Amino acid sequence: MVSPQTRKEEELLEKQNSVFYLLTLGRKPYGSYLHIKIELDEDEKLEKEIYADNIKLENELRQLKRLYEVYQSVEIDDAQKAIQKEALLTIAKILSVFDF
Repeated sequence: MVSPQTRKEEELLEKQNSVFYLLTLGRKPYGSYLHIKIELDEDEKLEKEIYADNIKLENELRQLKRLYEVYQSVEIDDAQKAIQKEALLTIAKILSVFDF
């Protein structure tokens, strides 16, 4: 039996189809920075920037790119849902750097 809390979490996952995010890695004279902008809808936007040396997100970004490519080629709903969950976990790893 599925608990109400689990059901609610599943529903929230379903509604996250239209989240857009932009991740920028840059360099300034005093160090590296990572900027993220997330648009949940037209009215709700989150932006955050952190400054740090040696920001290591290359693996996560490569994994997101691979997941996106695989998602486009898969036509089976169950496989697409599994890829979506993996992509959300990878995005969560990236967001953990920002302390959201």
